[in-house]
Amino acid sequence: MAARCAWLLVAVLAACVGSAVSDSECGGYACPEYDVIDVLHGDVEIRRYKSGMWVKYPVPGDDFIFMAEYGDEKLSGYFAGENYEHKEVAVSSPLKVDFNVWNLGEQRYAAYWLPEAEESLPPAAVPPARVDKHGEKFIFVKKYNATHDFRAVLKEVASGMVDLTIDGSPFDLNEVSIAMYDYPKGGSGERQEDEIWYTRTFKHWDSPDVPVLREIAEKFRRAF
Repeated sequence: MAARCAWLLVAVLAACVGSAVSDSECGGYACPEYDVIDVLHGDVEIRRYKSGMWVKYPVPGDDFIFMAEYGDEKLSGYFAGENYEHKEVAVSSPLKVDFNVWNLGEQRYAAYWLPEAEESLPPAAVPPARVDKHGEKFIFVKKYNATHDFRAVLKEVASGMVDLTIDGSPFDLNEVSIAMYDYPKGGSGERQEDEIWYTRTFKHWDSPDVPVLREIAEKFRRAF
């Protein structure tokens, strides 16, 4: 009886929480894994990403297509073995471009997720590229299929932050990114739509459990 109850509990949890997108939807490339905590209005997801690593490169310009092309070109060398260990690394998708909505003059970066290697850490990048490690993250994700002009994207981001407050304070954003699933080029299979990622990292005392996230989601709904 206890085993049956445990199985039912697992089934219920599996039904309530989504899982990562398959590689077939990322052009055949590996994608970072996540759980879907909640879905707002059918198209805005709250995702929990596991800890992981991204290799990033500083990019110039105010157009996301240009920044993505530039970053993809520079980072392709890292995956091909142009790193400190001269080691080839499995390519992944999407390419994301990070930017600071509070300081538009801050350096922007293009980045690819590094698939976990069981036997070792990924090779160190040759500057100005670098590998960053992050802990567990919670990301509000909205599909985006409009122009990639920088100001147009900023307008879309701003509309998503309207009235987005927690305890009377502005939404505690760590970064905003546009995730572009057309990169890297090549591959096979379907591609997802691009996405805008609103990233929030929780403090130790701000327990990131489902009720907390859903309370935030209720305050987030008005923005969409």
